[in-house]
Amino acid sequence: MLLERLNSPTVEDFRSMQLDVHSLQADSRGAAVYEVFLNQFVRALLEDELGENRFPYFHIAFKKYLIQNVILDRPDSTLWDRKNTPQRETPREILELALSRTYGWLKQELGANSRRWEWGKLHHYYWKHAGGSRWFTAKLLNVGPIPAPGDFTTLNSNAYIAARDEYKVTLLPGVRMIVPLNDVNAMKISMPPGQSGQSGHRHYDDLAHGWARGEMLDFPVQREVVEAEAVSTLRLSP
Repeated sequence: MLLERLNSPTVEDFRSMQLDVHSLQADSRGAAVYEVFLNQFVRALLEDELGENRFPYFHIAFKKYLIQNVILDRPDSTLWDRKNTPQRETPREILELALSRTYGWLKQELGANSRRWEWGKLHHYYWKHAGGSRWFTAKLLNVGPIPAPGDFTTLNSNAYIAARDEYKVTLLPGVRMIVPLNDVNAMKISMPPGQSGQSGHRHYDDLAHGWARGEMLDFPVQREVVEAEAVSTLRLSP
């Protein structure tokens, strides 16, 4: 739909599309409740069917955003009934159980004041270095956390592993690039967390926050343009 409305798309049009986090299923104010509720709903519906050991493996690959399309129109499905209780649960009871668990989980994680619940407090970018496991090396090597918008369903796709009840981003658009075909020297690019892999270097993590905001850098490709715009040169010698 976005492309259909663009007769002569510009670089800015494509940049805006790459940052699009509009969801037809949730708005930003209720995003934290919505995402946690979906996770708790799948757990309340299927964990008793699969067992505690198999459920996480199933849920990692399970498209939870599709389940309401499959199950909500089938109130007679045996999946609604929990096998670990003597009575037969109704869809309303399962949905209420999931909502109750959602409130309890969010209250524990984000506090009792629901007005302060924000999706970005649960859902964030964090680049963890292999050597950044201790508090001191973590300060030097790890980058983040930076609040992240969106989820699996948005154009700016920032996925997470719901089965672990963790909402930090595990899959993201690591490289954003826009190439105007009429002028390749006007290419734009952004790749977090920085250009240098050397901790302490000024370019080690200087792109992370700008990338999260959607900022992009010029990326010319012709040698004469590159040499004219270069501010420094890195030589790799054996």
